[in-house]
Amino acid sequence: MAGSICLGLAAIRRRDFLQHSAWMIRGYALGLGAGTQVLTGIAVLVLGLQGELAVNLYMGVGWGINIVVAEWVIRMRSKQASLEFTPIRV
Repeated sequence: MAGSICLGLAAIRRRDFLQHSAWMIRGYALGLGAGTQVLTGIAVLVLGLQGELAVNLYMGVGWGINIVVAEWVIRMRSKQASLEFTPIRV
């Protein structure tokens, strides 16, 4: 998370607003990982898994879900931005 924030700050200093936005979304997604881990932890309890492997699994899956969703949002926003600024040829 700290690395994403540092890269976001470096991008904004270069006035690269799209990269800044992308890095800040990634950092925020990692920060929200704890909330998603609660949901994946409940699933692990329902399945009856126990032990250190189960804990590491649900923690990793929680962060993984957030990163995948964040990357999807970033890609959708970049596609939308490229469509908005595409010059029309006549």
